[in-house]
Amino acid sequence: MKLMVVGSESQVGHELVGLLESSETEFVAFDSDDQLFIDHRDIMQLLEEHAPDFVVNTTLYPFVDRAEAEVERCRLKNLEIPRALAKACQQLDIPMLHLTSPYVFDGDKVGPYTEKDAPNPVNLYGEIHQASEDVVASTLEKHVIIRLGLVFSAGEDNFVGRLLAHGGQDERMEVIGQQLACPTSAVTAAQVVLAICKQLSCNINPWGVYHYSDVEAVTRREFLEAVVQEAERHPELQARHVDQVSSSQHKGSAKRPMNAVLNCQKLLYTFGIKQKSWRVELSKVVAKLAEARFLPDSELKK
Repeated sequence: MKLMVVGSESQVGHELVGLLESSETEFVAFDSDDQLFIDHRDIMQLLEEHAPDFVVNTTLYPFVDRAEAEVERCRLKNLEIPRALAKACQQLDIPMLHLTSPYVFDGDKVGPYTEKDAPNPVNLYGEIHQASEDVVASTLEKHVIIRLGLVFSAGEDNFVGRLLAHGGQDERMEVIGQQLACPTSAVTAAQVVLAICKQLSCNINPWGVYHYSDVEAVTRREFLEAVVQEAERHPELQARHVDQVSSSQHKGSAKRPMNAVLNCQKLLYTFGIKQKSWRVELSKVVAKLAEARFLPDSELKK
């Protein structure tokens, strides 16, 4: 089995590359900032040259508020790249895995969202993700779309990384305290992607949309408290001050779905993949951030 990973700079992409290296799985990986993934001829040439069994698109523009001002960049990352990849994969009959977000839902449902619930995004970020799902599904028969929970890692493009990366209490953040979600480790998400690819390599054909998130569902306030509690185990870490606000008080330009919880039973029944605990993975991420305090800049960039 050989994978082509597009978006190796993203949280999940970075962890997937590390996992593939340690598992000695054959793969090639590319940064989605490379303009190769816009030009159809360039994509076709790469696919023909490397001949992957699966393409995994982990490309992601993760900034929900900033998307309202950086529309073209958000569309490029979250829509145009998956559109171009799906078109090329269809021509060469290569299955593709594509990662998206629970922000395709409006958040008004009581209880977790299933794959049968109709998308109804409340912001531009969600609209672009929904469009990417639609174009991948309509272009490429052999597709697996995975909506992931609230992804976190030791990088700085997620809530945990921003909260602890610099550690100055005078630097303030804002969070909608009652927004409900399922935090999901980028490491676990990468493991799920690889597990799905291994099963697909056995010539099963469960194409379609799936949900994955770690357990359990918590509010942003509760997740914040868990991150701070873990950080207190490491004296070298100091969390920024966070203002907990209501949805109406949020200063960001994008509305948020207040319920972003995913039902993951379809993934369990189809692939036998069980949900893991985000609390266990959070402790590892915080420890990694603490360790990074003692590394020189040259090491951090590796």
